[in-house]
Amino acid sequence: MRFGARFRPIGWWTSRPSLRASKSCWACTKANWPMWTTAELLRASTPIARPCCREPGRALLRPFWKPAYPVGGPSWRPVAEVTMSSPPGQSIQIREATPGDDEGVNRLFQTVFGFERSAEHFRWKVYDNPDGQMVALVALAADQVVGYYGFWPTGLRLGGKHLLGGQGLDIMLHPDHRGLPLALRLCGGCIDLAGQRGMQLLYGLPNALALKLQVSKLNSDHVGDVPLWVRILDHRESLGVPGLRGCAVRALGLLPLRLPHGFDLKDTPPDEVQLEAFLSRVKLPHGRLRVATTASRLLWRFGPHAQRNYVWHSAWQGGELQGLVVVGDHTQPNMALLSEMLGVADAPQEAALQQALRHLKHRGVTAVHAMSSAGPRDAILKACGFRRRRVTQPLVVHKPLAVTLPANPHVFEDWVIFGADHDVY
Repeated sequence: MRFGARFRPIGWWTSRPSLRASKSCWACTKANWPMWTTAELLRASTPIARPCCREPGRALLRPFWKPAYPVGGPSWRPVAEVTMSSPPGQSIQIREATPGDDEGVNRLFQTVFGFERSAEHFRWKVYDNPDGQMVALVALAADQVVGYYGFWPTGLRLGGKHLLGGQGLDIMLHPDHRGLPLALRLCGGCIDLAGQRGMQLLYGLPNALALKLQVSKLNSDHVGDVPLWVRILDHRESLGVPGLRGCAVRALGLLPLRLPHGFDLKDTPPDEVQLEAFLSRVKLPHGRLRVATTASRLLWRFGPHAQRNYVWHSAWQGGELQGLVVVGDHTQPNMALLSEMLGVADAPQEAALQQALRHLKHRGVTAVHAMSSAGPRDAILKACGFRRRRVTQPLVVHKPLAVTLPANPHVFEDWVIFGADHDVY
């Protein structure tokens, strides 16, 4: 625990709008999690079952100075007490998702997340993956899709060895059917199905609630926390941080953007042949567990149907591709994500990243977010004005099969995680 964390005044907590019990619900606070550490959220509030003034049926946040139980009672509540369950007398069937469920899954997605995704994006995400079709389960109540969970087939590499893994994503429960039993049935069944389909290692980058479920109920391992980075491009952007810390955040927007030199810079994606030749020369961290980088996967992953408006920035020298950076839209307005960064050396990667930052600033982007496990790319991020944030992203793993892997996935230092391993979540 950081020095002085237990002795901050009450006003420091209540000054943040997302933690005011009279105005914020659990869903509202989740939207602001990039500003908070998990420890801060747990110290500041506890969900209790009361209606929210803005979102009826949601759980309000209890101020940390008000006990949830009478004095002498427990200081926490089981998850089952604060979540909703299915209506009584209604049976739920869980089975593998089929193409006939696509329309129902998209309706559920719109209900849960509040916006609609196109049919092209759904096809891209579920069926067009070069590593295989998505493995997913649906929960049906009266022929209506009320739950969904799946694993994205992902090729993983350890040095020269290849294995099939899966990234967990898109867990959805209808508001009328939320509850711990249904979530456990969906997640546990999908883990078993992924193992049957040959996925030797499952991993995910969950939020705080899903992390607790996976570790305590599904026997997944929280192996570590991936650092998050940010580059402020506008001195008016504070990321919602108040007070003096907000002033310090805004000051980062005054850092100058250097003009790249020594390379021919382009903002169009290379073709597959050029990309294959580039990947054969690129400097990759060998001997560590990472997502396999292939030309077909990159062109699919950052294609137009991903709905993130990806822009490829490349640095060329002597007619050969030397460095590549891909940036895309963030879910928050006027923000962007650094999704991929590859190169044969540090200099072309830095040149391509500087060009990408200049392009984003010209578009009116105020902040660029990145996620990167410790490694050689940290020096490039620092050189381009990125700063590490106080928050991190949990990484969990699960072995569905009793197999011996080339590396120990439960050792966080063996993992290489970068932005695109998470930003479609």
